[in-house]
Amino acid sequence: EVPGLGLLSGLRLRFFPNGGPNATVQDVCSLYLSHPEDMPWVQYDLSVGRSTRSGLDPIFAGIDDFCSLSQEVQESDGARSVLLCVRFHSVTSCGGGADPSS
Repeated sequence: EVPGLGLLSGLRLRFFPNGGPNATVQDVCSLYLSHPEDMPWVQYDLSVGRSTRSGLDPIFAGIDDFCSLSQEVQESDGARSVLLCVRFHSVTSCGGGADPSS
């Protein structure tokens, strides 16, 4: 649930550990947020491990050259994993104008 918008449904993280089709450098991963066409405009951050890219929106769905995955992989009990995260920014209305009812 996004403050100011409510529940957003139909969202999926698309993660490419070896880089997506438009990645331009070696040893990078790509991360995108897929969403329905009618998703309201909202800004969000995507993270792979400790690497975060901020200020993304429904028009700009993600990053081709996100980060070096080898720097973000954690190993525990012989299993390798990486944390993927999306964080939505609160939606606030623009104000400051005079109240037309007064």
